[in-house]
Amino acid sequence: MAAITITRVQDANVYINGTSTHGQAQEVSLPEIPWTKVDYKALGMIGVMKLFHGVDALEATIKWNYPDNDVQVACANPIAAVDLMVRSNKVVYTGSDVTDNQPVVVMLKGTSANHSTGSYKAKEDTDLSTKLDITYLKQTVNGRDILEIDIPNNIIRIDGVDIMLKYKQNLGLA
Repeated sequence: MAAITITRVQDANVYINGTSTHGQAQEVSLPEIPWTKVDYKALGMIGVMKLFHGVDALEATIKWNYPDNDVQVACANPIAAVDLMVRSNKVVYTGSDVTDNQPVVVMLKGTSANHSTGSYKAKEDTDLSTKLDITYLKQTVNGRDILEIDIPNNIIRIDGVDIMLKYKQNLGLA
């Protein structure tokens, strides 16, 4: 009987503009990719098709224990983009043996959508979060580029292939 392979991502570290915020973040919610689709219906079709039409707005949220002042300043500015990197570790198990540890890296660029000054409760951690409007996202697992979205430059790469290349060429942008 062949051993089953199990993979888990455990823990993460957040970097803001290249600086580690180790120990300052509680949780990061990375963007879901909301593909925009339009309904297509025509005579002779028994139903409606949804056709790809682009990407809707992307958002990321970081819940902080309490970030240092430089992080707060970087995340507060609604007109200056912040570079966000989330690094994590993917553990590969074969059966119950750890057979590999692989890097998972998500790079984001975005601007502040809100600046929380926190909420305070006696004897509890501060509840403070940052929401960012994302214009760039790149997900790399063990050196393999899984997904890259660059909204201003009309780039959507999946497994390294720009699926928007012909579109950009047709518009004279590539």
